[in-house]
Formats: sequence, C-alpha cells, structure tokens
Amino acid sequence: MNYMPKYFVSSESSKFNLDSPYELVRPHFFLGGEVNLHIPKDISKQVCFVELDLQNRSLESLLILKELSSRKNKRICAIVPYMPYSRQDRRDKPSDCLFSEHLANIICDTGLTDVVVIETHDKQAAKYFESRNVQYHHVPVFSYLVAEVMATHGKDIVLVAPDKGSAAAVEDVANTLSCQWTVMQKLRDDKGNVFRIEACSDVVHGARVLLIDDMIDTAGTIASAAELLYASGAVEVHVCAAHGLFSGQAIEKLRQANVSSVAVLNTTTSAAETAVANKTLVDLVDVSPLIIKTLGELVV
Repeated sequence: MNYMPKYFVSSESSKFNLDSPYELVRPHFFLGGEVNLHIPKDISKQVCFVELDLQNRSLESLLILKELSSRKNKRICAIVPYMPYSRQDRRDKPSDCLFSEHLANIICDTGLTDVVVIETHDKQAAKYFESRNVQYHHVPVFSYLVAEVMATHGKDIVLVAPDKGSAAAVEDVANTLSCQWTVMQKLRDDKGNVFRIEACSDVVHGARVLLIDDMIDTAGTIASAAELLYASGAVEVHVCAAHGLFSGQAIEKLRQANVSSVAVLNTTTSAAETAVANKTLVDLVDVSPLIIKTLGELVV
C-alpha cells in the first residue's frame, strides 16, 4: 500500500488491542441484530482496515465491506482473525462441498482490494483471493505463539507436529527458536480413514513436548495425540493452536488426556470465553502485536 490509512472499522467486540494512529469506527447493532455504521464524511478518500467477524457476524461484516466499496475508497483491507469453513476445502467424494472457496469468492464480491488472514487450515486460500485480483497477506503466528508458551512454561521442550501436513510449519518454528522437533504419523486405511497414529518415541521419551496445530475444535484428535505422546514416554504434553473453537466436550477431553496446558490466540469469541472459564488450563495469547506489525508493513 502506498497510502496511509486513517480508519479502522472494528467488529462488534474487537479481538485486537490496537494502540495505533488509526481512527476507530465501531458498528452499532440494534436489538433485532441489524447493523448500522456511522461513516465519516471523508472516508471515501481514505484507505480503510476492516476487521471481519465471520464466526458470529458474517452477513454484517460483508455488508460493511460492500458499503465501503460503494464509496470508492482508495483501498479496503479486510482483516480476518478466523476464517470459518477452511476445512471444507476439497471434494474427496462427489457430495462434498467447497465452502472454503465459495466463502472467499463471496468476500471478493464485496469489492475489497486486500485481505489479511491469520493462519487458515486451507492452504489454497491465497489462490482463491489472488485469482480475483485481491492481494492476500498471510500472518505467520506459530513462532510468536510458541515463544509465548516457552516464556510461561520453559524452553526445554520438544515441538511436535501432529501430521505431515503441519511438519513444514513446525520445522520452521524449531529452526527459528532453536528447538528440537518431531512429527507424528497418521496411518490411514484404503478409504482414507485414520486407524492409528504413531509417535517418534526416541525423541519424546522423557521429554516435555508441545503439540502444535492450527485449530482446536472438538479436541478429539489432539487428545488422542496427547495420550499417545504420554504412552511414548513424554513427561508433560502442552498444546498450542492458532484458533480455539472448543466445541462440545473439548475441554473435558483435554483434561482426561492430562494435557498440561493449552495456548490459543484471541482470534475467536469461543477462545476468549473458554480461557476465562478454564484459567488453570487455557492461556489466551493476544495476537494484536502481529496485526499491528502486519498493518505497518502494508503502509510502508
């Protein structure tokens, strides 16, 4: 971006603590749920950052983007703390839906020019946006998140990728922070179903380990991986993830698996609520410094 943005349009309950030069524009929601936004007169001459709450206020977020686009802003940059539907990114069978790609196209239809995304499960997300001439900016979070965990629980810890798909990201973090790391192996049957997960016991035996994933939803996979790591000789199993949904009995599963601690970013409402209700287990890590850094790089 070559323009200095003036306005930051937040969500209803912003996820970020932005100590920045931007003028905050906060939407108002009526009791019936409809949104209203008092837009400054000179906004059409400005570059705007818009925080999207696609978890709770997807329609309202899209309406705000469309309104700003209709005013011919120089540039509109959407900030997406959490991109839902990112796991519905491929058709393994004819009945499967490509909702991840469809959502990206709907966002592009609003007329925005840039999108900033905080760690999405769908590795093709950049392609969806860039094919529509929308500049895609990925915010890498794992080195920052792992460093926060180490600051709390110590640096003598082995990083663990839950599968080959996340191995490259975990290896990057290990290289950045000078840590030992390993990857778990998922063994699948002819239909693609996971029937066994194996851990590298010679690395985790007698070690404190940190299991790293992009998301915790129902926590079934994470809990099973933690139990296997203990069975392989780990003395402590910590978990960190970019996004915490904590659906259903997720917390109970993590406790039953004797997970020592869980760290997630404040990208979802459910993560914040779960952290408040489970202070002895869940740590909420503020992603604001990464957002501020990313926005600063975009306006240089």
